[in-house]
Parts: sequence; C-alpha cells; structure tokens
Amino acid sequence: MTAPAVTGSMALRRLALLVVVMVIAVTWLVVLPYWANQPGMAAALRTYDKHGINAAATFYTDSPAALTNLQSIRELQQEQPGLFWQMSKP
Repeated sequence: MTAPAVTGSMALRRLALLVVVMVIAVTWLVVLPYWANQPGMAAALRTYDKHGINAAATFYTDSPAALTNLQSIRELQQEQPGLFWQMSKP
C-alpha cells in the first residue's frame, strides 16, 4: 500500500505544527533559562529557596511553606481580629 500524497494543505499544517513546537522549544530551552539568570529573577528564586517555597508550584497550596504561612496568618487573625482589613458584608 502506498502512502497518500501530501497536499498543500497538509504541508501547511505540518509546517504550522513544526513552528509551534520550535517556538515552545526555544521558549523553554533559551528564553526561560536566560530570564532565570537575570539578577532580579535569580534573587527572587534564591529567596523562595531560602524560605522553602517551590518556585514551580502552580498554586500556593502546592508549597508546604505557604501552608505554614497560611496557618500563621489564621492564628494572627484569631489573636487580633482587626489586624487585617476585611470587606464588610452587606
């Protein structure tokens, strides 16, 4: 059995897919590492690491350090209810 001929439309789709994959690869392998090595970002990443925060965590609940901080905030709210600004309910 022979392979079907590649039409112009199919070639454009393959080219588009290749371009998308290349853009993602360049972003992941070149742009993001470059950005991580910039002084401001590197300092932020060191700070996160020092405090045990996973910089790759999608949500703050993915980080054990954030959950510890959340518990501390709840304790402060119980001890001093007026410490943080809260919206009044209508």
